[in-house]
Amino acid sequence: MNIAFSILFGCYTALGTILSPLLEPLEYTSGEIGIIGGVFIISGVVASIIVGALLGKNRKFLRWLRLISFISAFALMALAKTAANRNLVPLTINTVVAGFFLIPIIPCGFAFSVELTHPVDPSLVNGIMMMGAQTTAFLLSIG
Repeated sequence: MNIAFSILFGCYTALGTILSPLLEPLEYTSGEIGIIGGVFIISGVVASIIVGALLGKNRKFLRWLRLISFISAFALMALAKTAANRNLVPLTINTVVAGFFLIPIIPCGFAFSVELTHPVDPSLVNGIMMMGAQTTAFLLSIG
């Protein structure tokens, strides 16, 4: 669980960190980069609310974790492909999909880890998970 969370949340954090330096050489303006970052966050927040509500009802943590991981991998690959095309519309659509499936790892990962480690204090478990995620983000950002 910690590895999946660390990779996905680390990708989210690293993407936010390197979005501008990544897209500026491809001749995207700062306004376009801002739009791309904004739709990424907004779609992810909406999806996190939806996933959090669904997890509260059905408690199918592993199913959601698999779905989030699988679609996020393909969405990030599509995002890398469309960024080089210098076409804002497909890039924005892929960014919405990536944000929609990448950011919900936060409620899913935290709830599932607390469920798996029940007698342990949730703040300790979530802190360890965040440490792994931030380490991954750091390594992805400098690489």
